[in-house]
Formats: sequence, C-alpha cells, structure tokens
Amino acid sequence: MVLRRLGAFADRLVRLEGRARAVAWALGVLSSLGVTGGAVGLAVHVRRAGETAASAPEYVTDQTIPADTGATRATLPAWVDWTIIRWAAVALLILVGIRIIARWPMRRPDNHWDRDPRRLFSDTDKRWCYGAAGGRCEWRGPFGRCHNAIREFDHWYPWAKGGATSRTNLVGLCRKHNRRKSDKVPTVWATRRLARARRRYWTGGDGYLRPTGIAPGNEHDDTWMEAPHESEQTAERRAGRDRRPVQHDTGGRRVAARPGHEGRTGGRDGRPDRTGRRPRRERDGA
Repeated sequence: MVLRRLGAFADRLVRLEGRARAVAWALGVLSSLGVTGGAVGLAVHVRRAGETAASAPEYVTDQTIPADTGATRATLPAWVDWTIIRWAAVALLILVGIRIIARWPMRRPDNHWDRDPRRLFSDTDKRWCYGAAGGRCEWRGPFGRCHNAIREFDHWYPWAKGGATSRTNLVGLCRKHNRRKSDKVPTVWATRRLARARRRYWTGGDGYLRPTGIAPGNEHDDTWMEAPHESEQTAERRAGRDRRPVQHDTGGRRVAARPGHEGRTGGRDGRPDRTGRRPRRERDGA
C-alpha cells in the first residue's frame, strides 16, 4: 500500500512537472511579446520625438491627450501606441490557440476490450518495425527526428488505456524517448507529425503510416480474441513444455517421459529401466 501511494505521488509529480514546463513556456512567450512590444513602442516614440524636435522644438515635451480618449487612456503615457497592443493581443490569442491544438489528446481506440489480452509484441513484429524504420528512433522533436538507434518497442497509444498490441500501434524508440513517452496519451498533432514523417523513411507499408491503436479486424470480427497471439519463440517454448513429466506405476515416483524410455517395468527401487536392458528382476535371478 505504501509503495503504491509513493508511486501515485511520483506520477503526480511528473504530471505537475509537465504542467510547470507548459506554464513556464507560456510565461516566456508572454514576456518575449511584452519586451518586443515595448521596444517597438519606444523606438516609435523616439523617432517621432526626433522628427518633432527638428521641425517644432516647442512641441517636443507636449503631453496633451485628446479629450475623447477617456479616463482609462488618460492614465497612460502619450507615447503608448494602441495598435501595438492590439497586435500583441492577437498574437497572444494565436499562440494560445496553437498551444491548445498541440496539446489535444488522441481519441481512445474503438476496440471491444478495455485492454488487449496480449501485451507484449512478438519478435516478428519487432523485427518488422526495426527494418521499416531503418533502425533509427522515430521520436519527432522540435528540430526533427531523433538520431539514436531503436532500443525499445512500445505502444503508441498506451496499452493500459486501450491501445492494441499490433503493428497498427507499434513504434520504435530509443530508451530516452521511450521513458519520456511513458504511459501518456499521444496528441493528435504528434500522431500526424509521425505519419507525415514516416512517408519519407517508412518501408513497412502505407497501412501502418499512422498509428491508430485499433486492432486489425477488430471492427467486424470478435472471434479473433479467442486465439491467443504469441511469438515464434514463445510457441517453441510452449511446445517444449508440453513434454511434461508423467506418472508411472513406480511407487508414486515421477519419471520424465523422454524419448527412448517408453517401455518401463521398474525395479525394486522404483527407477525406470534403461533402454535395451532386461528388467532387474531377471538380472538378479528373481
């Protein structure tokens, strides 16, 4: 219970850190706009003052404000240009809109289960994704694609939130970006960027350019869930485990059913006889 609470608290800290970064980014943009607008306004004021000083020096210090400006504008300096403020407000609204669009989460895939019965990708799918991506991390940053090699494979839409374990939801990442992605729901913007970038390097077929998280054939067929998906190595290991120890009439002793030991008569100590040898009773003259 304590470990679970600590894990939940750590997840909250990670989310708060992401929000703090977003707020810091927004404040940085606002401060940049404010500094830029102030610098432009000051430059305009200095230019006008210089022109006035050359033509009419007696009006350089004139701070008279027209009567129709109202009480609000009367409290501001005369050099304030409301056009710059309007453009700054429009730019701020545009940036906020871009931020909202960039953070819009991807819609939950329309699958017939809450979680895919199969969580791990098969070795065949991993090799296929590695070859289709050229062995290079598919993470897209502000300055292009990551240059690191693929080290891990993960669900683009998280498995815990309904993403399918199939090639329609597979992405190859380096360790750093896989940890950064973690269990977060991808945004629509990031998904479109990935699909657009894959057109230049993807060799795995156009049907997998855009990861949707929907299992193939899941819309029309529900019986595919009855057949579990497993990799080639898993199937081989499962076939090897089918040769389980069997019970023989040797005093309750479990004897491995290995090839060459099919015919067993058992001795006085309950051990199986070797292949090609007579029973111990005959050898002892019993």
